[in-house]
Amino acid sequence: MAIPFPERYHKAARYVDLKFGDLEHNAQLSNEHKLVFYALRQQVEVGPCQAPAPALWHVKERHMYNAWRSLASKSKFECMVLYVEALEQYLGRTDWVEELARMETESTVTPPGPSTDGMEDDIQKHQAPTEENIRYLSHQLAITRRELERYKQERDERAPQRLVLHLPGRHTAGEEWCVPMKRPHHAEYIVVPSKGVRDWAKWFDML
Repeated sequence: MAIPFPERYHKAARYVDLKFGDLEHNAQLSNEHKLVFYALRQQVEVGPCQAPAPALWHVKERHMYNAWRSLASKSKFECMVLYVEALEQYLGRTDWVEELARMETESTVTPPGPSTDGMEDDIQKHQAPTEENIRYLSHQLAITRRELERYKQERDERAPQRLVLHLPGRHTAGEEWCVPMKRPHHAEYIVVPSKGVRDWAKWFDML
């Protein structure tokens, strides 16, 4: 029996999440498919686009904005149907409903053994408000802060510079027009904190 809407849409959206993950970094989908799935889902779950248009030099954000804005005249239900149709056209003969059921079953299975970084075990062991546990968590907090500061410093050093243009007659006194300069190619490779540091930072509510 066919699954009715809106349940069919919600299952399709769940399938896309599990199958493709973060659309922006997915290598399977073309940019056109990414824009279609993004725009239709935004129209369904957020509504018509009310955000201001991104700057012209933000090319990717501009494409996303235009794709979402192009659906302004379509209803929520229409976009649900179009989303499912777009998914089924992309998959062809694949039975995505059956595949979704299998993926959901697999995603609920807890992998055996402790976590890779041991953070959850550490938290469990040091939950009691004892002097030793407080000292341990304080030590972890100090390490996390130090690593985050190092990361932020390296990130800021590699951040794209701004070209400041002074345009007479185009701005008020003291105002500057700033245009981002293209960052050097090597600066794309920015060191990020390790997974363990990121997890501790989130647990301490630092991210």
